[in-house]
Amino acid sequence: MCEGHGSEEEEKDGRSVCRYYLRGWCRNGKRCEFSHRRPLCRYGDRCRYGRWCRYSHKITPRVSRVGGTKPGRHNVRNRQRREKRRVLIAEAKVSLVRVKELEDQLKLEEKQKSELHDPQVKRLEAQLRLVQEEKERLEHKLQHKEKHCQQVYDIWSTQCQRAEQEAEEKGAKLEELEKKHSDLEGVATEAELYETDLTNRLRQERNGNAELRCKVLDQQRALEREQKKTEQAVELGKQERADLEHRMESVLAQLQTQLQHIQEQVPVGHRTELALAQLQAQLQHAQRQLVLRGTAAGPAAP
Repeated sequence: MCEGHGSEEEEKDGRSVCRYYLRGWCRNGKRCEFSHRRPLCRYGDRCRYGRWCRYSHKITPRVSRVGGTKPGRHNVRNRQRREKRRVLIAEAKVSLVRVKELEDQLKLEEKQKSELHDPQVKRLEAQLRLVQEEKERLEHKLQHKEKHCQQVYDIWSTQCQRAEQEAEEKGAKLEELEKKHSDLEGVATEAELYETDLTNRLRQERNGNAELRCKVLDQQRALEREQKKTEQAVELGKQERADLEHRMESVLAQLQTQLQHIQEQVPVGHRTELALAQLQAQLQHAQRQLVLRGTAAGPAAP
């Protein structure tokens, strides 16, 4: 689009050009605060829009400082008249558009009124009544719901307060439990130390028990050896006793045979009685020795 420059009159007037006037449809007309004078096009004859350009292509002679020609009054008046005509035409176009819109609206309203009949009006009134009743019923429901919501909010607020109190109580209990937990941790550490001491003691006792077991086993083995030796000695004593008893029996049998032989051959006298008494004493002494040896060998057995 071409950009325009303000003319000398506009510069003197001090107002900028109305953009809507340049487009041809300013609504305010004479009441517009901006200027309704077309500025000269800066491109002049080189403008590609030609006569359809929104800016003016008429070159007005300017007065030089040295001297020159001035435009006549009739040219200025004609230009003002043309501008007024253009403004009036634009305002007329806008007013025509508004009149057409109003006519269309009136036609539509007349059609709607002509189409509506009495039963339709009654039906619409009944519908309006139903709508009003429904509206009242909904308002009543809304009031009831508001009351219910208020009650629920009160209950919820009381529950929240109780929950906060319970949370505070639980927090205090948790602090107490944490203290107890810390105490229990201290006790647990002490118990672990005591347990380690006990394990060390048990290990030492186990080591000592192992040594004692070894000693006991050694003693048991020594006792078994001694028992075997005593058993062997008892068996030897039994054999010796049996041999001695056999010998003593043989000796007693010989002595008895000698006594019988002497009694048969020698007559009875004082000397023979003494000899018999000596032999009997020897027999008793031999029997006592056998008994003593048997008692001495008997307790040695297990």
